[in-house]
Amino acid sequence: MLSIIILMCACEKFTTEESKPSEETEKGNVTLHLTSCEGVERISFGIFKDGEKKKTVHQSMSDNDFGTIHPALSPGIYELVVIAHNGKANCTISSPEKITFASNKVTDTFYYYNTIEISDDNNTQVDISLKRAVGMFRLHVNDEIPTSANSIKFYYTGGSSTFNAKTGLGCVHSRQTEIREMTTTQKDYDVYTFPQEGDSKLKMTITILDAYGSTLANVTWQDIPITRDHITQYSGALFTNTGSDLQESQITFRFNPKWEGYDNYDF
Repeated sequence: MLSIIILMCACEKFTTEESKPSEETEKGNVTLHLTSCEGVERISFGIFKDGEKKKTVHQSMSDNDFGTIHPALSPGIYELVVIAHNGKANCTISSPEKITFASNKVTDTFYYYNTIEISDDNNTQVDISLKRAVGMFRLHVNDEIPTSANSIKFYYTGGSSTFNAKTGLGCVHSRQTEIREMTTTQKDYDVYTFPQEGDSKLKMTITILDAYGSTLANVTWQDIPITRDHITQYSGALFTNTGSDLQESQITFRFNPKWEGYDNYDF
């Protein structure tokens, strides 16, 4: 009996030592490295060849080597898509032209798309510089926020929650809804979308709700300009002026170190 037990243990140990690590943990012949991962919590890599997905790797901020992977790729030409964002779950890279996000929730998102050629060289390295993919709408509340205000709901159309990494634009006409907790001290509330091709404009309805779901204030704006890597800010008295027309609009531009542009409107 003792001999049988020793033999079984020896066999089990041999099997464990001989098993190969998973493809995700192996270091291959290619290194893909993001030059900066600051400000994002998740990164997804999608690698395609001849229209077929060859590999997808998802990383979260707590992972070792966050922003760097080492895939094993045979010689050839590949399409590479990288998406970095702050969503609560991984995005889905169905193709370079179609990237979707969990529950269609769009956060601050960055991307990279290019073709890469892998030769017989065993040490190919690609340094990846990301670009911002989204435009931001920011509501700045100038007047006093009542203590009964519990949440703020944004419902908007004209943007997209699905992204095309080849064009750098949204590719689906989406209806987006975002709900944020509201307090008497927070004055700025941000939502994101992927601008679509052309002169992209949003229709935005903002509703302030109390703890029981009753409406305290409501406003709808048409034709809100939204541009990739720009913040469009609407500033005004939300609780004392809830008209739907934009009055005495003033457009200003100022440099923002994190965003390419900042367009400010008063309502």
